[in-house]
Amino acid sequence: MRNLALLAHRVYPLVDQPTGSNAAIQATALSTEDDSLFAVAVSRSSPTSPNVKLTFLRRSPGASGLAPFSSIIVPAAPTPLQGSASGVCTPQQTGRPTNEVVSLQFLADGGSAARHNPALCTITAGGDIILLPLEDQPELDDAPAADPDIVGSVEQGLLAASWSPDDELLVLITAETPQDMSERGTREPEKLLLMSREFEVLSETQLRTDDFGEERPVDVGWGSKATQFHGSEGKAAAAAAAAAAAAAAKPTVDTRGPQLPDDDGKPRISWRGDGAFFAVSSLEPFRSAVSEVDAAPTWHRLIRTYARLGALSATSDASVRGLSQALAFRPIGNLIASTQRFGPSPSGEPWQAGRTGRHDVVFFERNGLRHGEFSLREEAPSQPQGTQIGWQRDQLGQQWIRSHFIRELCWNSDGSALAVWLTRTPNADHASDAPVDVVQIFTTGNYHWYLKQEIVASASIQQVRWHPEDPHDLVIARSGVVERRVFGFETSCSGGRPPFDAACVAVADGTATLLTPFRMQNVPPPMCTTALLPPPGAGQLPSSHDVRSIPVHYAWTQLVSPNTQTATGLLALLYQSGQVQLWSFEWGTMGGRSKVGGLPVPEPKLLGVVEAQGQDGRRGASMPIQVATAGRLSDVAESAGSWKLSLAVLLSDGEHDSVRKLEVVSSSGSESKVSSTEEIDLPASSSGKRRIAADPFVPRPGFEPGFYVHDEDGQVWRLSQGGARPFSRLGAFCPTMQVLARPGGQASRIIGLAASGRLFANSHLVAKDATSFTLAGSFLVWTNSAHEARFVPIASLPFDDDAREGSAKAKEDAVDLGRRVERGSRIITAVPSLMALVLQMPRGNLEIICPRPLVLEVVRRDLDHQRYGPAFRTCRTHRMDVNVLYDHDPESFMSHLDKFVAQVADVDHINLFLSGLRNEDVTTTLYKPLTRSDKPSSSTSDKVNRICDAVRAELERVDKRKYINSILTTHVRKVPADYESGLRLLLELKDEDQALAEEAVKYIIFLADADKLFDLALGMYDFTLTLMVAQHAQRKDPREYLPFLRELRSLEPVEYQRFRIDDHLKRHSKALGWLSKAGKQHHAAALQYMEQHKLYEDALQYFAEDAARLRDAHDLFGDYLLTRRKYSDAASCFVLASKPRKAMQAYLDALQWAEAFTLAFAEKLPPAEIVKMGREVAEQLEDKLRWGEAARVVLEYGRDLEQAVHYYCKANDYAQARRLAATYGRPDLVQTHIAPAALETHGVLLDDIDEMTSQLSKQLARLAELRNKKAEDPAMFYGTDDPALENVDVMSDTSTQMTAFTRYTAAAPTASGASTMSTFSQMSKSSSRKHAAKLKKKEERKKAAGKKGSVYEEDYLYESLQKLVKDRLGGVQDETAKLLPHLLTLSSSHRTAGRELQASLSRFEKAASEAVEKLWGYSQDDEQAKLDHLAALEGDILNGSLAAAGPNMLAMAVRSIDRRPPRPKLVMAEGKWKVVLFEG
Repeated sequence: MRNLALLAHRVYPLVDQPTGSNAAIQATALSTEDDSLFAVAVSRSSPTSPNVKLTFLRRSPGASGLAPFSSIIVPAAPTPLQGSASGVCTPQQTGRPTNEVVSLQFLADGGSAARHNPALCTITAGGDIILLPLEDQPELDDAPAADPDIVGSVEQGLLAASWSPDDELLVLITAETPQDMSERGTREPEKLLLMSREFEVLSETQLRTDDFGEERPVDVGWGSKATQFHGSEGKAAAAAAAAAAAAAAKPTVDTRGPQLPDDDGKPRISWRGDGAFFAVSSLEPFRSAVSEVDAAPTWHRLIRTYARLGALSATSDASVRGLSQALAFRPIGNLIASTQRFGPSPSGEPWQAGRTGRHDVVFFERNGLRHGEFSLREEAPSQPQGTQIGWQRDQLGQQWIRSHFIRELCWNSDGSALAVWLTRTPNADHASDAPVDVVQIFTTGNYHWYLKQEIVASASIQQVRWHPEDPHDLVIARSGVVERRVFGFETSCSGGRPPFDAACVAVADGTATLLTPFRMQNVPPPMCTTALLPPPGAGQLPSSHDVRSIPVHYAWTQLVSPNTQTATGLLALLYQSGQVQLWSFEWGTMGGRSKVGGLPVPEPKLLGVVEAQGQDGRRGASMPIQVATAGRLSDVAESAGSWKLSLAVLLSDGEHDSVRKLEVVSSSGSESKVSSTEEIDLPASSSGKRRIAADPFVPRPGFEPGFYVHDEDGQVWRLSQGGARPFSRLGAFCPTMQVLARPGGQASRIIGLAASGRLFANSHLVAKDATSFTLAGSFLVWTNSAHEARFVPIASLPFDDDAREGSAKAKEDAVDLGRRVERGSRIITAVPSLMALVLQMPRGNLEIICPRPLVLEVVRRDLDHQRYGPAFRTCRTHRMDVNVLYDHDPESFMSHLDKFVAQVADVDHINLFLSGLRNEDVTTTLYKPLTRSDKPSSSTSDKVNRICDAVRAELERVDKRKYINSILTTHVRKVPADYESGLRLLLELKDEDQALAEEAVKYIIFLADADKLFDLALGMYDFTLTLMVAQHAQRKDPREYLPFLRELRSLEPVEYQRFRIDDHLKRHSKALGWLSKAGKQHHAAALQYMEQHKLYEDALQYFAEDAARLRDAHDLFGDYLLTRRKYSDAASCFVLASKPRKAMQAYLDALQWAEAFTLAFAEKLPPAEIVKMGREVAEQLEDKLRWGEAARVVLEYGRDLEQAVHYYCKANDYAQARRLAATYGRPDLVQTHIAPAALETHGVLLDDIDEMTSQLSKQLARLAELRNKKAEDPAMFYGTDDPALENVDVMSDTSTQMTAFTRYTAAAPTASGASTMSTFSQMSKSSSRKHAAKLKKKEERKKAAGKKGSVYEEDYLYESLQKLVKDRLGGVQDETAKLLPHLLTLSSSHRTAGRELQASLSRFEKAASEAVEKLWGYSQDDEQAKLDHLAALEGDILNGSLAAAGPNMLAMAVRSIDRRPPRPKLVMAEGKWKVVLFEG
């Protein structure tokens, strides 16, 4: 559904030609390197001269004409032999003189003859092959003229020549060889030569042959009697088949029909795009097997297909008659195009059977079989059928045939367009008029061929060819000029804001304009809603040979109507003659829901015809290229039917471009008229590619619309009075461009799609792989080469530098969305009101999707206007999350809940809404990319409950009985579900309406599990409700639940009955409460139930009012705590249970000896038992190293003084030991216990100091060794190498490069050596977390171990030294401080030991202090080295050396930075422990 729009029109005339020169251009060639244009002009010194002069012309990039740069004189084409194919088709018959140039080809590599430089290869009809080297100079205009070189000649002349697409092979077809030139002495037919690029003959074969080719179809005859054994009958069938085959080999009737009158007799050659095959069309004689020997043959056309090396592959179907000389092999695919005439020939012998005047373009497969066709639009029956409005009486109802000759067919480089070159001859009424050459361009879609453009030439055309690489660049050569037209595909669709978005697409198909408004109807192509047939120009007939009735370009606009419920579309059709037809479409009311089959489509109305042909005195007539429109209410009339339209027509005179602006005004009941005209010249452009567009709508009356012209260098010009001024710039020329108008008079924005796939929003690059785009509401939508439809909010696009700062927040929040589409899909249009995106598949069929962004935009718009009913229906239809109805604006939803209920109304729909609720804000999760960033946040913790409560209140107010199911849903959907409230509602309803209650019970059983509802009803202790639920539950068996309910109802008292119910429902705590209230006769059962279900805490609450039952509970609870080894809590329970003996034992087990002895004295235990208990407790405390407590217990309760002194000495508490000895009058204990123990403690402390000294020296030495290794070889220090792994390459090219400090970064390698790349990315999230936790624990264990040689050793040594000089030294200082005063006073030997201990500890402190300072110096050196490294790296970055080395080196340099934090200075213990008397 795309049209071909003309983007550029340039005419390059011959320059520097001598006066009176008769040179005429006959061939052109295009350079694929610098876009230069070459041509060959042919001239004769006299009409009878045997030689011709070939003048080589060149148009360099930027030049305005074709300048000669070389020439050569060669023999002219020989006279065709009598009776040859060329001889039977005279120039007088075809109306065309013989071309002297058979082929002109630009060769990027001219071979050895051109020193492998670019060259032009010219092949003449006289048989010469001319190679013209093009010197490889930066500026061709300054290069010296090169001399053409004849590299080969064919004496008999050449009829056709064609180079392969890769310029490696050349196919030539020679003329017939006369008898006097033949080596065999006989006349020889045409030959097919295959040559290499060096012009070496690879193969030479006869063109005419009766052989079908290597791909001759084989009929194996399955099922026929000729291939089966049927006795004599089978033999007869086989004989008949053989006879038929023999007769077919000698035909008596020409099945391919007579030659066409416009056949020039010349063969045609056409290559497939990949160069694997080429096709040859030739005119060949036919002689019947029964005709006389001397009888003149008849002639017909046939097509042969050859393989690349010249082997015949296939021949066209013999039953196809009336083929013309035109031939074109589709570059992509296996179709070979030609043309075929129908009806009787002038000789009376029929061409193909069919309608007289019918002329088809037919297609052949490579195997010669027919494969489709379409008719040329040169007769009335082949014209599209449609609505004829505004036609004159003499233009209607005619049956006409345009007399025409077909010239050539030509595919563009990608096979998307077929150019048909034909010549129309005047009819008998205008016999004196000259013939008119016409070029028609067809495209295909959904097996239909559309006539997109028709070029009616003003002079005779010599050649039509497409650019070899650019599929939209068409070159037309005329005798004196070369015309170049550049096309581009576009979709012509009407705009309009919702709800006035008719989205009417206009598709060009010859004289018909196919219209389909997708807002109203969805009609797949090639069908349409309305086929509009605009009338020909005034005084023209459809049968005229020079009629110009096919539009060049389309443009839509929309009128702003005073009635906001209606819309009017305006369509402008631009014709080659310069006329602009204006058509209106009264779309009518666009709002509301569509009916089945779509909305009615109005009939178009012809508003008028405007002449837009430019006439400039400096440049002559200009040709219209494109048109843009903008409509609005008229300033002079406000009544319905009055409007004002601005037209801007892009014109070109072949060298310069201009824009003609016209203001067209129409009042109600009067014809439209042009009120003003202005012509604006545009800046010069080399290729002239331009695009014109207008603001899609005019915001208010009196506001002037904007017109914009986009040229090939990306500049966008805004047209204003007095000229064009720069407006914006795109990154490249964009054949597809749309204007985004903004309200309030703000500057419009330009969005364009370049041919390379880059999508621009002003100068901002949005995407690099786009294939099509459109604007849909607040979204920019495009498809890409990955076959996705992408969406991005327009508000998040930074259109220019000013917008980037203002939209920084929006840009951060913008996330482009996407969904998969069918391969090769392209966007046709979008209908925001219908949430529809219309896509066209490569075959041509349509697909309409409703993407989430467009759907959500409509839902949000409805919610903003409190249209909850349409919003809900949209969510339901498109399976959107219904939470968006609330999350979009919670306050508005809650305040307009009555509107929601009234608009949704249906019970099932309300239930659907309630069922979809959850405690989540979908605008911040599921639809976050589609939500505006300024949306206020709201709490969602109790969202479902708040909505359910509010909806239930509203439903009960409106009609409780009608919405009973929805009310039940509000109870069930609460979090957690409130089933009991729903069941209570059923109890209330049961007394009011039994039938409604039963229906409600069925519904709530549908919502929740029946077994669960049965248990809940039973837990409410209502047997009636329970029975009602059980009766409507399908899985409940009456034989099970009826006896059970009878048993429960028979139990007494009520408390015991409810105990049984709660016990059945496994509500054990509640069951114990009922059992505790059932009476004292059930007390034992209650205690047993408490122990069974471990309900001790609950039992203490239930028995709180009964002291005796409470003591029993405490006693059992204490026993339970003893089994759990909670002795202290068990002792407290035994105390509350009045069980002192058990409490005392529990205290002893907990080593709470003070409480145990308190209970012992309270129970008045015998002294001996207390002494025994004291000694046992002291032994237990000794085992726990609680020496002080053991000494106190054994002294106070065990009455053992010596043992108490011994325990105090063990605790290094010699002050208490000496106090006891003095208190109890035992000085002997000083010598027997205290003095030896002091020396023993002295020895232990000395051993500790020696061990600390050894650790300090070893770890300092290891740190020094590590620092030396780091300085000598950092790689070895940071990554230890294993000798066994030498010469083993284990790192792939794509592995992460590790630097010396990789282990200290966030991307440290795992201990197991596993790859941190794609392997982990493919694991599930849960397994990844488990694996990461496992690795983390493993790393922590390794770090804590500090294994020698590991990466953690240095950190481990620092941490170990910190513990040594702070924690362990502090402990030794404390112990020494308690011992030294007693060593001083006990004896001289003790004093000697004290001095030794103090001196040893002092030496260690000094060594530790020096070590701390040394390590602090290491840290300072490391920090300085880090700063030096950063300074050096900064210098390398600033001077550009790292940038020159490449991004990998830069990344490795950055990663080599030591990111470890600086090590703090170690802290030493500073305890006060020294004795002054020992210092002397």
